[in-house]
Amino acid sequence: MGDKHVPTLDIEIKLDVNTEESSSKALQTIIQVLLFQRSQIPFCYEVFQTIVKKLKKELAEIDSSKWKNYQLTKQREIAFNLLCDIQTLFREVTEIAKRSDHDIRAMVLFGSTLYTAKEAFIIKIPKANRKHYPQHHRQRLESALKLLTRQLILSEELRPSGRFVGPTNTFMLLGMSSTCDPEKISRTVEYRSINGYQLPISCQKYVINITIQGASEDELACCRQMDVFSDALQVLTIDDDAKEVPTKPLGRRNELVKNDIMWYQVGRSLKGFNDVLIKGKSIWDGEL
Repeated sequence: MGDKHVPTLDIEIKLDVNTEESSSKALQTIIQVLLFQRSQIPFCYEVFQTIVKKLKKELAEIDSSKWKNYQLTKQREIAFNLLCDIQTLFREVTEIAKRSDHDIRAMVLFGSTLYTAKEAFIIKIPKANRKHYPQHHRQRLESALKLLTRQLILSEELRPSGRFVGPTNTFMLLGMSSTCDPEKISRTVEYRSINGYQLPISCQKYVINITIQGASEDELACCRQMDVFSDALQVLTIDDDAKEVPTKPLGRRNELVKNDIMWYQVGRSLKGFNDVLIKGKSIWDGEL
């Protein structure tokens, strides 16, 4: 890996408990910010999504027999296809968070290919607590994700390196134990094993560690325990007989690559949107 400095960003999210939804949304938020910061989409994700959906509705009204309109149609289709690919990736991220029994260890790579990546973001998110239901813990999630977005955007550690030029291709890799079978996580997610994958030496690496500052189990009176007419009835406990699996204490920082980690590419690569001007105007300028 060499002695190259690896910028590391540690972010603590304050939630009642880390559910599968909060794990998934945290990873999606990081990807959204990186896609915009690294010039893969021209606007922040929410604005990009809103505008592209509006442009899609207008496609049916365009006479594509004219050359200018043909170019306009193709550009809008490229933007719409990119949005669809991002949404597909987010659905796969949701499925991974829902099924995973371990911390989420992911890499987001920017470059022409996996083996010529210019930048790599190694992301670690604690595993979800499956004893709690996401719908019971959404009150603080939105504000926590906004704070996460702000910290990512303002972070000096994540500022683009001078040699990076976008748009390019974006890849997402998922790291699993070499003894883990990815199909046991989900059969609906498209995986491609990359045996012995190593980041290019020239690749600029970044590390993002997410930790959750939540309440202790004793402080949470939800999901697992429900008091029903407590004067007359005992406390009902869900999964009362389930055995607790001891967990190892989490290290403060990620290691870049471990020998016992097998990397899998998740889904398709994303091709960054290249804004081609049509008669001096962009498709985002309104009427051309």
